[in-house]
Amino acid sequence: KVLTFTKRLLEDQGEDNSRVVNLSDYVDEKIYGYVSAGHGEYLSDEAIDTVRVRRKDVPSQSYDIMLKVNGDSMRPTFEDGEYIFVKKSKEIRNGQFGVFIINSESFLKKVYVDRDRLTLVSLNEEYPDLIFSQDDDIEMVGVVVI
Repeated sequence: KVLTFTKRLLEDQGEDNSRVVNLSDYVDEKIYGYVSAGHGEYLSDEAIDTVRVRRKDVPSQSYDIMLKVNGDSMRPTFEDGEYIFVKKSKEIRNGQFGVFIINSESFLKKVYVDRDRLTLVSLNEEYPDLIFSQDDDIEMVGVVVI
């Protein structure tokens, strides 16, 4: 009966492989927390979990940490729930995407640095730019690897 049942399932499946998942297409990655694409989030120095991501979504260039995006302020480039890969750095060029901890909250934004202020820009026009000065506690985590 089992053999007959499995043969019938195989016939019903036919050539439709759309639901077949090849496990070698996935890799386990440590996640270090959440980064806000909206209003601040907590970011950890230690891995908080391990998640399985598609191998093709992992960048070929080197990175140090993987984070999960919470919010929609960086749409359409970064979606809510998406994983991003960050190369730790204290240097960033204007127009790059960076991860920052500002006043104890982490943000994913497009960055512009002037002499006396830091402007973090959201791509979604529903969110205002965030402007910070030397009076704020600003720590750069790194640059997003795309």
